[in-house]
Order: sequence, then structure tokens, then C-alpha cells
Amino acid sequence: MNFFRKLFSNRKTPPAPAQKNPPREWDLARTHIIPRVTTRFDLETYGLRGMALGRGMERPPYRVLAGGLAVALSWCEGDSDRLLGPDIFGNYWPVDAESCFPLALDNLGRMTWAPFERVSPGLFLWSGPNPHDAARQLLGEEVRRLDVRGNPVAFVCGSALLVAGSEDLAALKSALAQVQKRATEMEGFEACELRGGGWEAYVPSAAFEQKWRSARQKLLSFQYAEQAELWEMLIEQGMLGREEDAAKEADAFAHFLMKLEDDDGEEPDTAAMLGTWELVSSGWGVKESRCTWRPECLVLPQAERVQVTTEAGESFEVRWGDLMQVASGALQQQSVYPSWFKVLRPLDPGELKALVALPSRVG
Repeated sequence: MNFFRKLFSNRKTPPAPAQKNPPREWDLARTHIIPRVTTRFDLETYGLRGMALGRGMERPPYRVLAGGLAVALSWCEGDSDRLLGPDIFGNYWPVDAESCFPLALDNLGRMTWAPFERVSPGLFLWSGPNPHDAARQLLGEEVRRLDVRGNPVAFVCGSALLVAGSEDLAALKSALAQVQKRATEMEGFEACELRGGGWEAYVPSAAFEQKWRSARQKLLSFQYAEQAELWEMLIEQGMLGREEDAAKEADAFAHFLMKLEDDDGEEPDTAAMLGTWELVSSGWGVKESRCTWRPECLVLPQAERVQVTTEAGESFEVRWGDLMQVASGALQQQSVYPSWFKVLRPLDPGELKALVALPSRVG
């Protein structure tokens, strides 16, 4: 039993903070619906984690904001800030989730907030008593007017939002250092950059790339491991493979896993079914991510390099981009974050020959 299995099997779930129930009357509830900005990883694994820990939770509806950040919906009144799941729309209230996003933004625009704090030259912090309010500042106007060098780069980390300029290396390093101190693995962190009037996934400059890359690799290592552990646990607990559960699950990838069975009706060897994700040295102190594609693998995590093992036992490595150019028809991206790909079929002889002959092949 590895660390993550011990974590989930031995941990007693602490009681959740008391949350008020939203009123059933739509006219009373609508003025308290506001956006919640959080990580896509947290939302994507919300339902799976809840099932594994014995709670009945489904993935909340959301819109992608930028990169690994997303906007979901909350009902917020007093000390209650309740994330809204799919069950409340159309059942509890006579509206669908999609129509509530513009309403939530309007409600947010009528709220007043404390200003950002300048914590050092070129670096600004927003933090408040409600841990969800910090990331909400990305949807406001003040963050766009901060006095930074270059474009505002926002680092979202739990109950804090740090903003530095894209051309201010010292401020960026300071922001990342603070984010790493504040962040837990379960919360994680994300960053986005304001370009052309909208938030986009953050792409660091060459001078900052290695520090950012190293921090992100450690986070992705945890995220892929937790996802794999959760899916294994759900299958082993018999919570997957039942049609009544599959019909209720919104995630297309979970649909796929629910229906996986061996020919004899036994549950599959999930450890072999899931491709592994790891960090390997590529020389000069630089590490790259690598996944393994064995003949028995049915799903692969996305990585920079892929170690392919054939039915004959031969093994070679290629770049992910090269693999997708040669054999994109063999894989299908699933609706999870970070990215996983369903293996539709084995590589055919022509694809294997082309990949082995690539001049960019690793090793």
C-alpha cells in the first residue's frame, strides 16, 4: 500500500464547516450567486474524491478562465460560501447553470473589496477572511490597474492572490517563492497573464522558465498520482462498473473507466491499466516528464516524453508532440485536467517504424 492509498484508507474525514442551505425561492437566491475562481484540478477531481471518501458529490459546472484556472458558481451569504453542484440547477432552482454565469458576474460587480497590498516593489497581495475571495479578484478591475512592469501575472494559491509584472524577474521570483510556501499539494497553485484584455495561460520568459517549470513539475507529479489513485480506489471498491452510477456521472472519462471489465467479467488490473507519469533527468540538471505506454495500458497521462514498449518487449522513447503527429488516431484526449488520453488501439507496424526512425527520438 503506497502513500496515497494509506492517505485515503486511514484518514478520517474532518467535518465540513457548517454551511447554510440556499433558499428554494429563486428570487431570494439569485442575488447571492457569485463566481468562484479555483483550479481545474480541484473541480475535475471533486466528484471522484467525494466518491472515494464516501460522499455523494459530482463535478460542479464551470467555465475555463485560463490554463488551469476555472470559474464555478457559489451561493454566498454571511459566512456561507457554498460551491454549487449540477444537482441544484433545474431541480432545486428552475434555471440551468450556464444562464447563471452572467448573473453571478453582475452580482460580483456590485460587491466592494479591500484594495491590494503592496508587499514589495512590483509585487501585490490580496488576502481576506473568506479564502475564496482572493481568486475572485481576477474578475474585477483593480487587478488590471496595478502598477507592475509588463503584463499583470497573477498567482492563485489558496486564500491568496499574488500579482507581479511579466517583465519584473525579481517580483516574479518573490511571488513564486511565496506561493510555494503557502500552497499545499491538495490546493496547488496556478498562474495566468493578462494579455489583450483577457486572462491567458501563463507562459514564462526564458529567464524565469526553469524556476517555474520545476515548481509546476512537482505539482503535476502529485496531481497525476492522486488522480490515478482515486480511479484505482473507485474500481476496487466496486463503485465503478455499475450502470446506475455511470448514468449519474458527468465526466466522460469516468464513463469510460466505469465500463472497463476484462473479458471474464473480472475487474481490470488498474495499476497496469494506467500509464505512469514520472520525472527523469535530461542532462544539465534539467528534468522532463515521461509517461509509459505498455501494451496493457488503456489510458496515458500527457508528458513531454513517452516510453513505448511493444508487444515484442522492445522499448524506445519519443517526444509527445512527435507521437501525436505520427499516431494521433491511436489516442483520444479525455475531459480531465491535467490531461489524460484514452488508448483507442495499439500502434500499428507503420506507426512504430516511423516513430523509431524519427531523428528526434529520445536516447
